[in-house]
Amino acid sequence: MDTTPTNLPLAEMLRIMDVARTLRQEREIAREQFNREEARALLRERLKASTEITGSHVTEEEIDAAIESYFNNLHTFHDPPWGVQVFLANLYVRRVQVLIIGIITLVLITGLWLLAGRES
Repeated sequence: MDTTPTNLPLAEMLRIMDVARTLRQEREIAREQFNREEARALLRERLKASTEITGSHVTEEEIDAAIESYFNNLHTFHDPPWGVQVFLANLYVRRVQVLIIGIITLVLITGLWLLAGRES
């Protein structure tokens, strides 16, 4: 099979183009995520436009404080509310420890039962 650039099969060309498209998309996402100043400016413009539409009177300082608060809380983690699903998820994460504790408990109970049976 001749794999020189001029004789690549269609499947290989499509695979290469898919890789190139994926790299471009990832580069665009990274550029958007790391360009905070441009995002702040765009958000500031949108907030100003929305205040004009709604008729709200908001100062520049209030808009800047709101934007700062938004970006400060953008990537914060909050524990999910406690419930059965969270309990089961925690149990699954700690399944090895739970299994070990269960086996140890079973061995101790069996040992005590056998010990009590011999004394009778």
